Amino acid sequence: MNRFFSALFLAAGLLASGMPSPADASTPPQQHAPAEVKSSPVSPQQRKQAVENLEKLLGKRLFKKAAEQALKQLHEYDDQYSGTDLLLYFQALTRLNALDDSINLDSILQEQMKRHGGNPYFLMDAALLSQNACHTFKLVNGAYIRGSGPWDGEYSGEARDRVKALRCLVKAMRLAEKDNNMKLLGQLRFITAQALLVKGSRYSSPSPFQAYAALGNLTSLEELPGYVAREEAPPFRNVATVPVEVNAKTGKPEVVFYHASSSWETAKNDGERMRWLLDAAIQANPELANQVNYFTASWCRRLFSYANTAPDQEFVYGPGNAGMVAGINPAKLKTNQTVVKTDRTGNGKFLLATLPPDYDFIRIASAVRITPEPDDYINAAHLAADEFLARNQRPSAAQLLGKALQNWNAQSWDKKDRKEFLNVADNLKKRIASITEPNGTFDTDKRTLLAGEPVTVSFSYRNASRACVAVRPVDMKRWQEERMDKIQTSKTLEKAYRNGYSNLGNLLSNLLHDSSCARYLGEEIKGEEIALTPGDRHLNHIAHIPVPTRKPGWYLLTVTLENGYRFHRFLTLSDMVLVRRSVPEGNLWFLADAGTGMPVEGGSLRILRYRQDKTLQKRQIKGITDKDGAMVETIPPRDSSAFSYNMFLGIASKGESYVLAGISDYGWESGNYLMDTANKASDSYSCFFLESQPVYRPGQTARFKGVLFRPDIANPGTKDCAGKKLTLTIASPTGDESIFPPKTVTTDSTGSFELELLIPADAPLGQYGAKLKLHDSADPDFRLYAPPFPDGRV
Repeated sequence: MNRFFSALFLAAGLLASGMPSPADASTPPQQHAPAEVKSSPVSPQQRKQAVENLEKLLGKRLFKKAAEQALKQLHEYDDQYSGTDLLLYFQALTRLNALDDSINLDSILQEQMKRHGGNPYFLMDAALLSQNACHTFKLVNGAYIRGSGPWDGEYSGEARDRVKALRCLVKAMRLAEKDNNMKLLGQLRFITAQALLVKGSRYSSPSPFQAYAALGNLTSLEELPGYVAREEAPPFRNVATVPVEVNAKTGKPEVVFYHASSSWETAKNDGERMRWLLDAAIQANPELANQVNYFTASWCRRLFSYANTAPDQEFVYGPGNAGMVAGINPAKLKTNQTVVKTDRTGNGKFLLATLPPDYDFIRIASAVRITPEPDDYINAAHLAADEFLARNQRPSAAQLLGKALQNWNAQSWDKKDRKEFLNVADNLKKRIASITEPNGTFDTDKRTLLAGEPVTVSFSYRNASRACVAVRPVDMKRWQEERMDKIQTSKTLEKAYRNGYSNLGNLLSNLLHDSSCARYLGEEIKGEEIALTPGDRHLNHIAHIPVPTRKPGWYLLTVTLENGYRFHRFLTLSDMVLVRRSVPEGNLWFLADAGTGMPVEGGSLRILRYRQDKTLQKRQIKGITDKDGAMVETIPPRDSSAFSYNMFLGIASKGESYVLAGISDYGWESGNYLMDTANKASDSYSCFFLESQPVYRPGQTARFKGVLFRPDIANPGTKDCAGKKLTLTIASPTGDESIFPPKTVTTDSTGSFELELLIPADAPLGQYGAKLKLHDSADPDFRLYAPPFPDGRV
């Protein structure tokens, strides 16, 4: 690892907190020094070894010993390793918790500058410290003292620290140039260019657009900025686009670009300074060309990528493909063209812009060579490929990655690098295959799929002409019961639980790769082969895959394409549903028939709540649903000594039918606390809404079925749900409710209803929202348990 990246790595880890070991927790070393600093009387190899020994001490958590040794080396030597000594000294003090109002970054730098202020290596690392330090200050006896964290102080010195860092770097550049140390000078210019970008704090970083707008200023290094109140709003806080100005001659808007000045002194703003420094870094040290070009390409892409328009793209080319913006087809963009948003109010004004050569990030990325830094070459290839993919220019992405693979394979590699070489080559092959070969993925589908009826699932694919479909029943009841039993009988959740029962992702992997999990799988049910449309340009298409069974239960659905690629997902066909509602006593659990909404009496319900502390805390409730399909789970008052449980699992069953709850295990806390009796209990009416298919196209007829019910202690089930009038209103991606006229239906004797909607041929594509209104009710708003358009797509 070269010294530049080593310094960055150390600086990034300076503020990591950690308690010292008992043997090491004592008074930190004091900063008294010998009368004069010696230039290094030892060889560079010995000094390098001394630095490595310091790093080993830190790795062993011998922080006091590391701090003493680093301070000793700072006192004795003034050489190219003195900056690293400083970084390690500060890191050791931080890990010792030895920094306070008298010993802090500012006092350390003030003291050490007396010894090393003429050492460009030291100045470079001192600048990194100033950039990465905590920028929060407190006022103590009229003096501003740096806090120990972002919460420790009322003032911000971020701008002040930035100028301090720039002062160190500018002085270091002058010293390196004076010594004719061109390698160091190039490195310093590169670091200074990056330092000009406003970075903010670790907890509040500006966006790339805000940092770019700040480059329009010219930072003065003559005076240190003052401290400001932390509550003061940061500059450029409302900036969400690149700056755009109106050309006085043409009257047309133009993007503001910063180009290199002729020197540091002639720059009119920090943007010109930065671009000059990047060019000058390569002039001083041509070996930095790869690093500088990759950094520049990455920086420019963050600002000008077509992917930035994603939130505003029109859904034109199908799922997984980039959309259109302002009538511009991204596939037709030239490599030096992009679309930028020009309106900061969010109204969606866009501009087709031509990037000048020093901002054409695809061109700049292509300038990165495979030597001397092969990692930069591969990263640059992926960067350009990412942009081609963001523009639906997939053939160009595949071609570029293929060329990168060819160049990579043409290199000669040492045996010690052979494994890394093969890994990179394999990853390139996989990415090319993912673009050019038959490939696919299941779309997210949040529908409640009803057993006993034909069901299709949405599958996005590309380059494929046919698919085979099969399902295998999965005994999820057994898995969930084993999972809950494991928690109930364990004192802690060990590795065996995490690997086998922690989440559905692990279960899916185990079903595919672990033969011991075959006990959960039933016999395979094969469906018919499905014809697909390969299309062109490797764009995604969507298919509605029919599920080859209607029986209730959990299934492992597998789609196999003609090249043997297989895609899997879990699928649930429901004949029962379980609903929770907060009530004064705790939680009301309501078990109902998924098709009719009628209550299920005599269902067995098991609820397990738990949390992992030093030991595993858990609470289990078992019960039987009454004639109204209800069971109450009592929750202790919040101010009692009872534990609050942040994890939850549940299972309800009757006969062969079952339904699971808490299956995702993502810290589900709903229903963990006793509700305030002064609050409204919950929605008095709820509705299950089932769709005929996951995605609809213009001109198709959308068919829906719903069941109105009441998850209420006094009136559970579908009582009082017959003959109710419901109005469905659908809003387009822009909020337009006029595309679909409101549709009113009346529920039948079981609270059920069906309706059809013809989707206009000119309906805009995108995400749609829906809401139901219940007429003649004191409480007309209620929960729609499944959105009419899953993922909102038409």
